[in-house]
Amino acid sequence: MNRNYPIVRLAREHEKLPRLKRGGGAPQAPQKLPYQRQIERFEQAFADLEQSLKNVAGGVDVSTDPRMVVPERALVFEVSGSIERFDVAVQALGFNWLIEEELPDASVTEAELDGEQLMEDLADVTDESAAPKAQVMYMTMPTQESLSKLLAQWKAFKKEKLLGGKAPRGLAPLWNMFSCLLDLRTWSVRDRMDPSIARYVKAMLEEEPDREVLIEFNFWYRKDERQRDRAVATLDALLEQTGGARVDFVEIHEIGYQGALVRLPAAVALDMVQRSDASLARLDDVMSIRPQSAYLPSADRPQDANLRDLGDVPVLTGPCVAAILDGYPVAGHAALQGRLAVHEVDVKTADVPVSSRHHGTAMASLVLHGDLHKDQPALTRKVALIPVLTGDPQSPQESTPRNKLAIGVIHRALQAIVNADPQAQPDLRHVTIVNHSLGDTFAPFARRPSPWAALLDYYSFTHRLLFVISAGNIFSAFPLNQYNDAAEFEAAEAAEREAVIITSLEASKGQRGILSPAESINGLTVGAAHVDESPENFGAGIDPYPTQQMPNLASALGFGVNKSLKPDLLHPGGRFAVVASNVDGGGVTVSPNRSVRVGQLVAAPSTTGNLRHTTRMAGTSNAAALVTRAGVQLADAVDLAYAGDATTWLNKRTRAVILKALLAHGSSWGDIGDTLEESFKHQENWQRRRDAIAKLLGYGNLDITRVISGDDNRITLLADDEIAHDERHEYRLPIPKAMLNNKELRTITMTLAWATPILPTTIDYRGVSLRLVSGTGKGDFWDGVERDKSTQPTITTCEKGTLVHVKLSGSTLLEAANADGIFVCVQAMSRHRSLNKQPVPYALAITMEMAQSVRTGLYQEVQQAIAARAQQRDTVRAGRAA
Repeated sequence: MNRNYPIVRLAREHEKLPRLKRGGGAPQAPQKLPYQRQIERFEQAFADLEQSLKNVAGGVDVSTDPRMVVPERALVFEVSGSIERFDVAVQALGFNWLIEEELPDASVTEAELDGEQLMEDLADVTDESAAPKAQVMYMTMPTQESLSKLLAQWKAFKKEKLLGGKAPRGLAPLWNMFSCLLDLRTWSVRDRMDPSIARYVKAMLEEEPDREVLIEFNFWYRKDERQRDRAVATLDALLEQTGGARVDFVEIHEIGYQGALVRLPAAVALDMVQRSDASLARLDDVMSIRPQSAYLPSADRPQDANLRDLGDVPVLTGPCVAAILDGYPVAGHAALQGRLAVHEVDVKTADVPVSSRHHGTAMASLVLHGDLHKDQPALTRKVALIPVLTGDPQSPQESTPRNKLAIGVIHRALQAIVNADPQAQPDLRHVTIVNHSLGDTFAPFARRPSPWAALLDYYSFTHRLLFVISAGNIFSAFPLNQYNDAAEFEAAEAAEREAVIITSLEASKGQRGILSPAESINGLTVGAAHVDESPENFGAGIDPYPTQQMPNLASALGFGVNKSLKPDLLHPGGRFAVVASNVDGGGVTVSPNRSVRVGQLVAAPSTTGNLRHTTRMAGTSNAAALVTRAGVQLADAVDLAYAGDATTWLNKRTRAVILKALLAHGSSWGDIGDTLEESFKHQENWQRRRDAIAKLLGYGNLDITRVISGDDNRITLLADDEIAHDERHEYRLPIPKAMLNNKELRTITMTLAWATPILPTTIDYRGVSLRLVSGTGKGDFWDGVERDKSTQPTITTCEKGTLVHVKLSGSTLLEAANADGIFVCVQAMSRHRSLNKQPVPYALAITMEMAQSVRTGLYQEVQQAIAARAQQRDTVRAGRAA
């Protein structure tokens, strides 16, 4: 780090300004269907509801029919778009609000109605487009009283709409729902059973047909504690009848989670996934039945190499800022000894044989030293580690504890961090960045954020933590349609193979999605680049990318929640070889294959007790660990930038987002972006091409060397603050003389990062959104530079998450009229009225740079102008106070 050009602090201009509204009007309303068609379509459904209520009032048991709408059974409204304030309307009727979820457009055809007529109706109701909008599913838990009120409103809707009347005050959203309704049904077994549960049960029983199967039951989270208790008691009673047992239970009020891990006999598990009328599958209190959430890191081949001499442990300076949640490490290993602080919560040292301590040892090694192939300085801060993986003496395989819910293990580990006694556990006091190189092996992200991701997002916002999360590894094969067999693939030219693999990987991205909790909206999700420092080549193996720094073959691909950008970053994660396999009937598939010759060199356990043992490994876990390492290195630069403050920056509400912004600030697509742009030319729409590239690269490879220190021609500015709904914060940037009256290449890079409260029951999920705009509220900031659309994700995709990274460049003449500077603004908008007064922390990093052809003195000029502006503001404020 060049201490002559440190990061420079930037303060905002005013105390408070109103948000500048985006143009374009209000969000488009959902499509309303013809009134008469709605009456015809749902008259019978509401008639059945009325009869059901009469039966319940008369003491008739109708609960045996799973299609019947009855009290305490989840009710689903599917509509043709999001209805503003619908949750308020149903709560006014007395419904216990559960969740809302957006469904893909294609699911419209699956409605249990007149499918073809429905599509025609949707096409006829608007001249704007014949394509239906996305469906939205609203789920509530009705009582007898609320169902009676719903029925009354349906009758009023029929009558008043026929006469041209309007909805009663406060119930307009409910009447809008009647007009946009596509389906009204109960939460069915089809909804409840996770799509992967049948495959999971089959896989568990393949080798041991009589083994018991661990399955996760996630309940509808009810506000009433007595209702939650009754739901668990009902499950326990059914388990007793079927010979099963509840082995773990976790309730996390903050994210609305209630789940049980149950053990079922093989026959019962098979019956549940094969028969829709199985008693466990029809349990109304259960929202989802899914495979046990568990992480099973893949085993890497051990090497015989010994660790090079790392020298003595240096004097550790600065507080510990990073923690690792992972496997139990070999703490006495030469690479880790004296540098690691292990804190036990669920997993104890006796639970994990030393010979099984692979993953945690490797991750700690990467965080502390990086790839051991390369001689680079070790971190000068201690790193904390909380073990969350156990081992088996009979196998090298590690996993989350077998008889515990993974979310509970992670929750208790995080509680240990945020509730640590600063005197007894000083290493946990300032932990800000948490390495989470773990994912749910059995659960790729699909539409709805997982409880695991919601947990991380809750801790991110509430406890000022930045989670660095691995995107996940996908080892399944994908097809290469251009080759007839494996021999033809292997005989092809390397450049041709590379091009075919790139286009085929993009075509198969739908089956290679990120693994939960990588969809976390507040965290940084990291994909693995096909890069390591191994001096060897693949030998007899085939290198899939001999010329490009693509994501390695196993790295999972995006997007995330509401099509937000995931992974956020790409970072070296080691290389995999490619292996081709013939397909019956012709064709070839390829998959990633480990090679003992390549990968990143890490510390490893030894069967002989050798404490200098190493191995090579690859994957997104590695990439996340190296990003965590970069975050700790950035902390040193932040220390320098905030050196004059009365208190450490680690006590600020903005500490996590400062590191988040700076980690992303040096990222870019680089040359691989140009290569992919050419490879994806078959997608004629440029925005779709940008999205296709972004699913692979995120914002690209990070380079913190451009962030931690500037140069004569480059300066990095850093602002941090808290902002609430409808507020705007202004920042004034001076324009250095070097950027005026010339055509030299100039660039400005801006990165905005924030942490948001979450709304787990809503489609939005992200509670507060921020935008980066000019002083006039637009996305074009000043003359002389513009956004290069071909080298970065679209701004629309960027703004769906909590990280916006934009690069502007240009060489057109910049007139001296702009010499007074320009304004860059951060403004906020809550996604739900309950968060209108909730301030959120953010950080803004800005780098101004000129081409290196001429020494300009840009750094000193901007630094002095910012210092002078700050003094001017302080003088004005002092005068007002007087």
